[in-house]
Amino acid sequence: MLLAGLVLPLVAVAALYLRPSGEVLQTVDLPQVAAAPAAAALPFAEPDGTTERFSSAGRARAALVQDPLAGQRARGVVIVLSPHSLTAARTATDVRFDELRSRGYAIAYPSTLDGDWNAGRCCGTSQRTGVDDVRFLQDLRGRLLEQYGLTGRQVGLVGYSTGGQMAYRTVCEHPTFARAVVIVAGSLETPCHPDHALPPTLVVHGLEDSTIPWAVTVRRTQLLDYSPTPALSSVGAYARAAGCGRRVLDRSDGRWLMGWPDCDRIPLLSAVGMPGTGHGWTPLGGSVYATRFLPQHLESP
Repeated sequence: MLLAGLVLPLVAVAALYLRPSGEVLQTVDLPQVAAAPAAAALPFAEPDGTTERFSSAGRARAALVQDPLAGQRARGVVIVLSPHSLTAARTATDVRFDELRSRGYAIAYPSTLDGDWNAGRCCGTSQRTGVDDVRFLQDLRGRLLEQYGLTGRQVGLVGYSTGGQMAYRTVCEHPTFARAVVIVAGSLETPCHPDHALPPTLVVHGLEDSTIPWAVTVRRTQLLDYSPTPALSSVGAYARAAGCGRRVLDRSDGRWLMGWPDCDRIPLLSAVGMPGTGHGWTPLGGSVYATRFLPQHLESP
């Protein structure tokens, strides 16, 4: 499974950068990502926004919704799925998507029922009792499209940690849910048999992640109380579901920059393994990658 001994011809590596899947990797450099942790030192402050409450699948659900900045008309909406035990408000403060909002995007942070999503094999009461979180996200999406006068081509999806697991599940079951997807420190914990082409997807993961490992299966983790699927296995299964063939790899700057240039059912798929980084949104540069990746696709014709 590990690719440590893999040597790729130069032409194969070049293929990654000749495709759109490589564009975001070229525009995000390590100094940009390294500067991100400074924001994490800021104290928590209750974010602005409106809490939307509605019923979904017979349950009371809620989401924190932030309008674009400066009174702009929304050019799109990004739905952000929180990690284990974090509230929507805490997630909004931590991910810091002000740059997207300044570009005219509304941001929505749906709330879990018990601190976790029903993402397949994970997690908590939501998984054990079969909470229909996929339906909840579909209902929220519909409300947001109506509220902002948008189409399905203007929806982005971001998932972090267990939120990343939920993002995988959502697009595997409903590939047209979003036009572009970013998964940070997540894993695929459900079968993936899409009935439609999957959306452009970027996966970002820490090579030293001990919660959801990069490459080696670990025993049941104390935090999640089960053994998560490694990130490489997850994105590999996702690539197979998308009808992808060969994978190309570049490790020249210390990151694992991976792309799949030959796919039948996804426009582009890229994965980034971040060196010296564990399970954390800010050290991984989650906001930097998402802010570069999503507009490329949500703003294209």
